[in-house]
Amino acid sequence: MAKQVVERDTDDRVVELRTGDRVPSICFGGGARIRNGHVFEEALTAGYRFFDTAVTYGNDHLLFSSEVGRRLVAERRDSVVVCSKASLWNPLPDAVHEALGRMGLEYLDLLLLHHPVHPKDDDPLETLRRRWTAMEQLVDDGLVRMIGLSNTGSSLLRFVLDFCRMPPVVDQVEFHPYAQDRTLLAACEAAGIRLQAYCPLGSPWRQAERGKEPPTVDPVVSEIARAKERPPSQVILRWLMDKRVIPVVSATRADHMQQNLDVFDFELSFSEREAIDAIDQRDRTWRDPVKHASLFGKVADGVLEIPEQWPR
Repeated sequence: MAKQVVERDTDDRVVELRTGDRVPSICFGGGARIRNGHVFEEALTAGYRFFDTAVTYGNDHLLFSSEVGRRLVAERRDSVVVCSKASLWNPLPDAVHEALGRMGLEYLDLLLLHHPVHPKDDDPLETLRRRWTAMEQLVDDGLVRMIGLSNTGSSLLRFVLDFCRMPPVVDQVEFHPYAQDRTLLAACEAAGIRLQAYCPLGSPWRQAERGKEPPTVDPVVSEIARAKERPPSQVILRWLMDKRVIPVVSATRADHMQQNLDVFDFELSFSEREAIDAIDQRDRTWRDPVKHASLFGKVADGVLEIPEQWPR
């Protein structure tokens, strides 16, 4: 059977944010496991132009450390989108100034609040309010162009939207076929916010540590992949993009980097998308207490209520 090829508009390679800014529809994640600048050089060479990092990863100094990276920043800074994340305990604006210095940049395209609340905070909602106001000030000062959230559930998202002066443009959460937060996705769509998906393939390495299998080997995904003559990873990325979700992919090998980008010349049918929708297990790879509070804490009468257990 010949590989299915579909001619797509070049706009498929970019998505528009609520600000009107257009960013690549696939982002490269510079997670803490990356400790070699050669990985970022390979990603730049493969064609990635949207990068995600964080202050706490401790590797953002490697992002543009190669000759390829330095030349890109010097000659075509506006062609690359750089996203970083700051935690509640990272002082602002100092953390952003330091990150910009490490990366050799004058501004961040996007800054996310890594987690909106901490479960041990005596007044988490006031802390969140102050932090978001400080992030808005960074935009006013020209250090950051856009701001967003990460690991933020629908209740806390609504809390931010109710008081903010500058709404978030994205919310970055774990999202893949085995962890589909449809309530949050709907809330983001209603508010004009893009969902970014970290662990978009279900983090196969992390699942192996847990003794579980990732959605890339799920029978439903595998069958669709065989029919399309495509790797399962491409099927999942196409499924995410069809949901208007921005996948944050990661890889250390050049062939895998390229494979993750080669998803623009085929499509999934409605029934294939529905079949993948149906394999949701509500099983998150990352389940620490801070994510629990941030994703599932509910704001009621000005108080943050955190459920005792992770919902299923």
